[in-house]
Amino acid sequence: MKDVTFGYYAMSPTDFQRLYVPVWAIDATSQTRELKYDFRRYVVAVDMSPEDAKRADAVANPRACRVF
Repeated sequence: MKDVTFGYYAMSPTDFQRLYVPVWAIDATSQTRELKYDFRRYVVAVDMSPEDAKRADAVANPRACRVF
């Protein structure tokens, strides 16, 4: 793991979003002898299930994004 930072997940500017979801952004690297892969994953930083996020209307179409 390279870095963990706190932030708010936001969809692209063209997508309607009612609120931002607090997340931990985790930057890491997976590496073998032949391959190196840098990636970022988001983990929800509050006690909120995907169902709770949908009920809070976090996005206009919950199926349009994958926050978790």
